[in-house]
Amino acid sequence: MKMSVFPFPGKSSGTVIELGYRHLFDVLEYPQTTPALNCEDYPNGCLQLNVSQIDTSIVATMEASLDGDNWFEPMARLCITANGPYSCEWDNCAYRYIRFNWLSEAGGANALVEPIASLSGPAVEDAEVDIEAIVRAIAAARLQGRKVMRSDLVPLL
Repeated sequence: MKMSVFPFPGKSSGTVIELGYRHLFDVLEYPQTTPALNCEDYPNGCLQLNVSQIDTSIVATMEASLDGDNWFEPMARLCITANGPYSCEWDNCAYRYIRFNWLSEAGGANALVEPIASLSGPAVEDAEVDIEAIVRAIAAARLQGRKVMRSDLVPLL
C-alpha cells in the first residue's frame, strides 16, 4: 500500500487508463467534516484541498472507514500554513468510505477549504477498448438512475 501527502503538483499518467470519477465537496468556511464518499469500487484516489484566505494555520486530515461508522486516519495530519493546493494520495487501499475532516484553525479570519476527491480503479495499460460499448453501459446506468460503477465498465476492457 502506497500513501503520500504532498503539495499537489499535478500528474501525468501517459498511456495508462484509469476508470474513475471526481467529486466536488462544498467549500468549507470553518472546521467541519464533509459527508462520507463511497469509494468501494475505487482502490486508488487523491483528496485535493484548495486552501485560500489563510492567515494562520489549519489542521486537517483524511479519514477512512470500512463500515461507515468507525473512522480512522490512514495517514499523517496536515498542518497547512499557506494558500495553495495540497493533496493526500493512496493506492490499492480497501477503504469503503472516505471523508475530509478540517479539525482546527489557529485563530485569525476563516480560511476557505475546497476538498475535491478523485477516485479511480485499477490501471489498465495500453488497453484496446470498445468506446461504443462503454457509451452504452453509461447510458444504461443513467437510464436506471444510478452512477456508473467500475464494475459496469471493467468487463468491457
